[in-house]
Amino acid sequence: MGQCAVVDRLPCSGHSRNAAEDLLPSRADSSSASFAAEALPDALRRFRARGREVVRAAEGAAGEARWGAACDLVEALLLGVRQHLDGAIQSVELGPRPAAPSAREGEPAAEQDVAVSISVRFGRAPLVGEFATRSRQPCEIHLDECVTFALQRPSPASTSRPATSFWSKPLVLKVSGFALAALPDIGELRARLEDALGERMDEKTAGAWWAEHRDRNYPLHASKLRRVCESIPGASFIPRPLLDKAQWGYLSAVSRSFDAFEFHSTPDGKINVSCQTHLTHSSEAPYSDRAAEMCREMLRMHRLAMTKFAPTTVAIGSMLEGRNLGQLGAAPEKIVKAFTAAKHWGPGEDGWHRLDDTWQCVDKKDRFGRVLEEQGRIVWHWGDEEAKKKSARMPSKIEQQPVLQKPRKSGSGCTSTVMMLTSAVVMMYALVPAMALGAATPM
Repeated sequence: MGQCAVVDRLPCSGHSRNAAEDLLPSRADSSSASFAAEALPDALRRFRARGREVVRAAEGAAGEARWGAACDLVEALLLGVRQHLDGAIQSVELGPRPAAPSAREGEPAAEQDVAVSISVRFGRAPLVGEFATRSRQPCEIHLDECVTFALQRPSPASTSRPATSFWSKPLVLKVSGFALAALPDIGELRARLEDALGERMDEKTAGAWWAEHRDRNYPLHASKLRRVCESIPGASFIPRPLLDKAQWGYLSAVSRSFDAFEFHSTPDGKINVSCQTHLTHSSEAPYSDRAAEMCREMLRMHRLAMTKFAPTTVAIGSMLEGRNLGQLGAAPEKIVKAFTAAKHWGPGEDGWHRLDDTWQCVDKKDRFGRVLEEQGRIVWHWGDEEAKKKSARMPSKIEQQPVLQKPRKSGSGCTSTVMMLTSAVVMMYALVPAMALGAATPM
């Protein structure tokens, strides 16, 4: 990911202005304004208000809900960085700015028309948003030095296809500088497996290699991928082939950069979101194809059932692949929650959970499992590990020492019914780990 990418293409200006000038329009464009970092909330309010006027004029009240969902996503990301990393944001610019010629051959010029945009420049890049381990995502969010979100000017309602059409024209939020990147261990693990196994590499052989070498090469205190794998419910008694399939899914995760989010409305007024992406590294195409197929298999067979047990995974997978299967995209509130900064987090109390600083990043529930307080799933830190360790926002440090597991009592109350239910859940989990980064074909 390079510096100052553009949105078909919106440049992120390099200048910043002092606090006295943060509400003044720039000389270059009377519809643009630069803001100091501390004025980000005000810039976001203006971004929302300007876009609402544009959408209302083109689509009436029906489009306002979609625009509201788009703004919720933008605010979740940008305000989360501000909350966790003091001084990360250098400047903010509210547009539009003139669009450059399309980078894609054959794309109509009208598709580049930007109604309003917001660009944020950070002090250094990338910024990394770490998913809570119990969300079981084989990826992390990466933000470049400059991130831009831009509302593509919507067509008047009369020129769009009827709202009852599944493929009715969506509200499009263009984006640059924002990616889902595979966990660093995944690329290294693939290289190790290919070197060790060659043409013999498959679910079974890769699973056997992992079981033999994971403690030495991917210790729990140092490997996020290892902790994600170990967090699968009931992993200690799940049949080996099912765990191998789950790990094969994680091994298929690839890095994808977002090009646009598309917000659709159903005839009954419900909103769903899909996205356009491209591979960050073209060499990962074979793994992307495999991940996409696993994702589609999960959505076809288990989407409804898995929504309860793995809501983050289902939401991201539905956003990436749902509409390619003729299904709806994701519920935008689920994506917003997944991309929202956590309010509280920290290590667990037992076993290897003490080595995971995000283990307690979950919703607060009562003893009956009812949610008392929801929270986001992201912990932001600087891209380099040394800066991460020094971050004053981190509530604890991962201690690099062996952890003794509590001995398990025999006859611990796991009845055959519970074991069967847990196995069924994990069978579904086994179909979905790679879905979070499956191939999303631009529509």
